[in-house]
Amino acid sequence: MKKIYTFAAAMLVAGSVFAQRQTTTVRTFENASIAMPSAQAEAAIDTLAPTVICAQPGLALTGSQGGGYVAGTNAYGDLEKGTLIFPAQAYNVTDMLVLFGAKEAVSNGSFVAYIYPVDTAAGTIGAAMATSDPVSIANIDTTLQFTEFSFSTPAYINGPVMLSVEVDNGGDTVGIVHTVDNCGGNTAFEKWSDGSWVAMADPNGWGLDVQFYILARVDDNVSIEENGLLNASTVRAFPNPANDIVNLTYLLNDNADVTINVMDIQGRMVKSMNEAQSAGSQFVELNVSDLSAGTYFYSVQSGAQTLNGKFVVRH
Repeated sequence: MKKIYTFAAAMLVAGSVFAQRQTTTVRTFENASIAMPSAQAEAAIDTLAPTVICAQPGLALTGSQGGGYVAGTNAYGDLEKGTLIFPAQAYNVTDMLVLFGAKEAVSNGSFVAYIYPVDTAAGTIGAAMATSDPVSIANIDTTLQFTEFSFSTPAYINGPVMLSVEVDNGGDTVGIVHTVDNCGGNTAFEKWSDGSWVAMADPNGWGLDVQFYILARVDDNVSIEENGLLNASTVRAFPNPANDIVNLTYLLNDNADVTINVMDIQGRMVKSMNEAQSAGSQFVELNVSDLSAGTYFYSVQSGAQTLNGKFVVRH
């Protein structure tokens, strides 16, 4: 399994050998709107994307020193660009939707998308659980319409995942549209040439807290496992963003011990509780007034089941 540097304690050690990457020009798309694929209107179809944390996230495409793009193919040899997603329930992912802003065909090759399982507690990313059908560079749209990467067999997800897009196919160049800086909520990652995953906001990388326009088109008409202690379709954190209090609600199918952990973006546990709970609907109030503003990850565990999610704190 590959370590995600943002969550790993080894980040500070590893960071000492890297100089911050350099950007060049930033292209913004003023007064532009993006078009979702028409298939989204189908019944039982929805899209998953990270929570937008600023009122005007914008549309941008940033160049990289040495050629290429920060969110795409570049001289640093980045392999993939990914978005961290925390689904609130189980889904079947039918397609990934990627907003490209530039392309240059040299080898006239193809690109694929991947879905990886993420263990936020351990700070690791597993082997790819799904690979899309290839999309040729000729079929990549750069007119602010999403390009679809389809999965011939829908990918079942029920926990944190990385939605990732290949950006190095050995010849062609692509650039992915992203938000302006300080709008990412630490959800954007990239896979370096050595196979490690690094946050876009990492000061030893780009130091840019952006969000990629990478979404998942999902079918929520899936069978939810009702035999476990926790009902996955009922877990919710609100208000989100929160100021002083976050409420967690979920359904417990039987009497059981429940552990709730809250971790910061570095993977450090900042809150933990364990208590015996009776079967039925649960309402847990967490005081977050002592937490710094930012993104936090929570897990609700009972027996062999663990359900995950995230919330944002603003003061």
